[in-house]
Amino acid sequence: MAEPSAVVHIHIDPIGNQHVVLSSSRQRVQMVITGVLITCSPVTLAFESLGVRNLRRAASDFTVLTQLLVNHAPLAADDRPGLVERRELRDALIALDGKARGASHRDIAKVIYGSERAVIEWGDSDSSMRQKIKRHLARGRRLMTGGYRDLLGRWQQRSLEHTG
Repeated sequence: MAEPSAVVHIHIDPIGNQHVVLSSSRQRVQMVITGVLITCSPVTLAFESLGVRNLRRAASDFTVLTQLLVNHAPLAADDRPGLVERRELRDALIALDGKARGASHRDIAKVIYGSERAVIEWGDSDSSMRQKIKRHLARGRRLMTGGYRDLLGRWQQRSLEHTG
């Protein structure tokens, strides 16, 4: 009998770190991911080990991660956006609305992430917060120019399947 697909849980902590747990009936691995939300688009992951003493554990975790991702069928997409996608959609619309009203990228960051966090994390020109705001705006523009139809289409198709 084939092993069921891995289950994925993504939790976002108050400072924006993504805690990703992949598990099957026999294996489990947890990652803390910073930067781009992994549900938005393809991402490149870089792995770090906290010291030489932890290399064996890191290698074991990487092996489990590989098995969970490679040895199982892809996860079926849900017809409704999950928490992370809903947050991204909300942030994209906030960014788009702010831009339309003439707000700076920094002011948009203050609305989305709070003034204190935005001031602390704004930093230099390649800060992750600046990049997040740029991605929010790009997604907002895609939604505005027809991307919203993809969302509606998913929900409409699912609704027709349940009624037909």
